[in-house]
Amino acid sequence: TNGTLIIIEDLFYNNPIRLKMMKSPSEEYTKMVDCVMKMALRNTHVSFSLKRDTQIESDVHTNGKETTTILQNMKMLYGADMTKDMYETIINTDDTPYKFQCKAYFTGTQYSCSSKTSSNSMTFILFINGRLVDCQPLKKSIQQMYAVLVNKQTSPFVY
Repeated sequence: TNGTLIIIEDLFYNNPIRLKMMKSPSEEYTKMVDCVMKMALRNTHVSFSLKRDTQIESDVHTNGKETTTILQNMKMLYGADMTKDMYETIINTDDTPYKFQCKAYFTGTQYSCSSKTSSNSMTFILFINGRLVDCQPLKKSIQQMYAVLVNKQTSPFVY
């Protein structure tokens, strides 16, 4: 098939310090699954497939068509149950000096995310200008807001 094939093997074999810092192969693979799922969610027009070389079935798979929506990818990646309790909001601030546009999807108070990679904490995915970003202050603020609304066993999803 056409496209790009990325094979990861012997990662950091020539950098002993980095190699020593790596966790177990299953933990590292879980991190790869998490990263690919986030990139697949954002890039709806690209087909993603991720599997171990010993597996037949993919752990991550999306269709990647021009007409695919973020919600369709959410169903494929995180399950159809999540999209039943999903809300969408768009914030547009063209009338201020600091113009920005934000499109967000978030689960309601009844949903608890149980993806392949999530623990009991909130799943928070943030892209700024097409790049995956880790913003702990924003994540913490959203977690505090959810903490008021939901019980501790609930794991919301915010994209």
